Amino acid sequence: MTAGLRAAGFDVHFVETEGETRRNITLLDEASGQYTKINEPGPSIATNHLAALGDQIDKMAGPGDLWAFCGSLPPGVPSDLYANLIQQVQECGGRALLDTSGPAYREGLTAHPFAIKPNSEEASELLGTPLRSDEEHCTAAHRLQAYGVPLVAMTRGAQGLVLAVDGETLMATPPPVPARSPVGAGDAALAGLLWAISDECDPVETARRVVACGTATAMQEGTGVGDRALVKALLGQVRVFRQTNEASPKS
Repeated sequence: MTAGLRAAGFDVHFVETEGETRRNITLLDEASGQYTKINEPGPSIATNHLAALGDQIDKMAGPGDLWAFCGSLPPGVPSDLYANLIQQVQECGGRALLDTSGPAYREGLTAHPFAIKPNSEEASELLGTPLRSDEEHCTAAHRLQAYGVPLVAMTRGAQGLVLAVDGETLMATPPPVPARSPVGAGDAALAGLLWAISDECDPVETARRVVACGTATAMQEGTGVGDRALVKALLGQVRVFRQTNEASPKS
C-alpha cells in the first residue's frame, strides 16, 4: 500500500501497528442487484500508537491545512479520538472535515469541525429522527450546523446531496446514469468536497463537484473509482436547486 501510494505521487505517513490491515468484502447478487457488505474491525490499537499519531499531527498541522478524518474507529480507540484530533488541527489554524458514524460522530461534533459529510442514514441516527422528504433533509442539515459546523454536505445516494453553507441550503441531483456499485461513492463525494474547498468554490460549484465525484465512482464496477475525465463530463449535468419557497434550478 505504501509503495503504491508513493508511486502515485503521494507523501505517505503511516503509524505502523501490529496485526493485518482489515479487509472489507462486498458481495453482489447479480440477479437482484443487492449488495452485502462484510467489514472486518481490524487490529486493536494501543495507547502508544495513538500517541504516535498525535505526534505526527503535531509535526504536520499548520494554518490553512485541510484534514479529513474518515472511517470507523478500530478496536481499542476511544470514541472521542476524532474530537481530540479535530481540536488539535484547528488550534493550529487548519480546517477539519469529519466523515464517520456512531458515537465517534456524536463526539466529533463537539469539537466543531469545519465540515461534515454524513449520509442520510448517519444524519438520521445523529438526530434521532427519520429523514424521508427533501424538506426533512434540509431541516436536518440546519440542525447539524447548529452544533457549530459551518458546512454540512449530506449525501443521499441516487437522490444526490443537501449542502448547507454560508447561509444557503442547496439540493443537487445527479444525472440518470447506470449505477454499478455504491462502494466508495461516499468517499469520492468527500474528495469532491475537499477539491471544491481547496479551490474556494462557491456553494453551487461545490455541490456540483461533490455529486459528480460520487456519481462517477458509483458508475464503476466493484471498487473502481471514476476518473477526472468522467467527473468533468458529469459536472455540467448535475442539477442544483436553492431551497426557497419555490425552488428554481441553477444548472
